[in-house]
Amino acid sequence: MISEWFSDDEFISQFRMFFTDEEREKLDFQSLLGQLTSTDDDNILQLKIKNKTFRLDTENGTVEEIT
Repeated sequence: MISEWFSDDEFISQFRMFFTDEEREKLDFQSLLGQLTSTDDDNILQLKIKNKTFRLDTENGTVEEIT
């Protein structure tokens, strides 16, 4: 579990919105969570999926794509 306030499934649901139906079928989001990396902020984790980079806020339960 990556957050004490939000479930992994809640984060996965948000990740899925950034991908097409075809991409979603091929991605194992649960296993991708194992590739999260830390940032300078204790509540922020980062994850790269395909050519997209995401920032997860484990305190607020949000996922955003960053450039």
